[in-house]
Amino acid sequence: MTNSGYKEGTIILYEIYSRVVTKKVVFLLEGSFFY
Repeated sequence: MTNSGYKEGTIILYEIYSRVVTKKVVFLLEGSFFY
């Protein structure tokens, strides 16, 4: 595996991770607003 390929994979993983975190934060905020 080349260095650039590894870097690309890390960026993709980071994007997925940040999306999941954002969804969880939004979900928690919406939940706190409803209660």
